[in-house]
Amino acid sequence: MSPLQRIGLFAGLLLAGCAPAPLGLPDIGAYPSPDDPTIVSSGEGPRSVLGSYTPRSVVEPEGWRSRAVPLQTLPEPEQ
Repeated sequence: MSPLQRIGLFAGLLLAGCAPAPLGLPDIGAYPSPDDPTIVSSGEGPRSVLGSYTPRSVVEPEGWRSRAVPLQTLPEPEQ
């Protein structure tokens, strides 16, 4: 690292320490406590993460040729 780069890095770090605190960050103390009895919950309990899961049986894979749609011959165009 050249001396000029070191001076630039040091100056940048020095100026970064003098920067004001960022604005607009949420105040953590403003959020209500989960233990507060005045907060009304939705009344729903925990729901299943699986939803409407339906178990399926294991099936052996088939060849792609047996899945293909048979081709039909096209009629000759009339002239």
